[in-house]
Amino acid sequence: MRRRALLIAGGGAALIAVAGAWTLWPSDGIPRRGDMAKLRPPGPEGALPAGAVPLAPRLTLVNFWATWCAPCREEMPALARAHGMLAPKGIGVVLVASDRSPPERIEAFLADAGAGALPNVPDPDGALRRAAGAAGLPTTLILGPGGDEVARLPGTARWDGADALATIRALADTVS
Repeated sequence: MRRRALLIAGGGAALIAVAGAWTLWPSDGIPRRGDMAKLRPPGPEGALPAGAVPLAPRLTLVNFWATWCAPCREEMPALARAHGMLAPKGIGVVLVASDRSPPERIEAFLADAGAGALPNVPDPDGALRRAAGAAGLPTTLILGPGGDEVARLPGTARWDGADALATIRALADTVS
């Protein structure tokens, strides 16, 4: 009987947590399709320290990655293409290398992945990644013009896809 009560209480707590998280997500009417369905609202994970990354005028996608991370390598070209399409709209992409590799290896990796032109912030000891609460790689934070977190996406995404570009532009319109 006690076990059943604990299971019911645990299930109820989980349901309340999910419902609470759902109500915290802004009902902005922005469709989140494809990879963008993984977008999460800002949570208690953490925040980047002020001035840690350069911010774009409207939104900044901050992508935490490492040279040893195969999914990170896969999404780099899409991030670079998205940056090319979004930069004229005041939306930028900044990479944060959570990696102990020497700078020349990181630069070679980025060039080989087609992302050599993107700004990259070194984070060899992972302090920025931990401060932001980015538990896995890749993780992308979407920051508003003042550095406040608008959303985060754990895992990979096709950042240059129509769904992602539409969602990012719509998010920019809500914070600008």
